Amino acid sequence: MNEADLIASIGTIAKSGTKSFMENLTGDAKKDSNLIGQFGVGFYSVFMVADKVDVISKKAGEEQGFKWSSDGSGSFDLSPCVKEEHGTVIYIKLKEEEISEFVSKPRIETIVKKYSNHIAYPIFLIFDEEVTEELSEEDKEAGKEPKKSMENKREQANEATALWSQPKAKL
Repeated sequence: MNEADLIASIGTIAKSGTKSFMENLTGDAKKDSNLIGQFGVGFYSVFMVADKVDVISKKAGEEQGFKWSSDGSGSFDLSPCVKEEHGTVIYIKLKEEEISEFVSKPRIETIVKKYSNHIAYPIFLIFDEEVTEELSEEDKEAGKEPKKSMENKREQANEATALWSQPKAKL
């Protein structure tokens, strides 16, 4: 996303696609339509568990990246930033009381699969994982302790396939 995209998509609190659609209807279609989803909490629901959110994005084909930041109080900061690759990264600073539930990788994977598996764009989890060195039989017999280190990993958490292209049994 570029600066205009960030303002249009997440810079407007509770932006509702349904409301925008409704504003373009006229006559009987407008009178008869149902406003399902009109409150469009969408992105801002993150502030139920977060103190702060940073969205760093660079639109494909453009040179400049932008950083959108908010604490959920109704305002946001938007500034140019350096981002090497195109795409969007979201950093969520969890509220202290939410850390124990939402810092678990399996919990995040479950949430993403349940609510965002159908999104056509890949969602990646970036995390640190403790890795234990593999010892040879000789080193094991000698009583050598394996070394442990932290590795930075990146895994896709959603399947990024449309709902209608999946078998019923999988839904």
